[in-house]
Amino acid sequence: MALDPPFWLRAAIYVVGAAAALVSAWFVVGSIRRLNRRIEEFEAELEARQGAPLDPYSALAEIYAEQKRTEPRSKRNASRQRG
Repeated sequence: MALDPPFWLRAAIYVVGAAAALVSAWFVVGSIRRLNRRIEEFEAELEARQGAPLDPYSALAEIYAEQKRTEPRSKRNASRQRG
């Protein structure tokens, strides 16, 4: 003798499952949109660099140069006297 759940329970499970599927689909669509937006931003960056490869060392050198320019003159002189 098989135990069949009542109709209302099966209907509730279907409704909850359908709601979970819709929420999951909504998250997937949002993720796809964010990914596509990031890909477009990355392609725009590539165009701005005219296809030049990423060079983390030159970026780091630029950061150090910027820090050096903004560093107060007295601090620069003190570091020269020490070393």
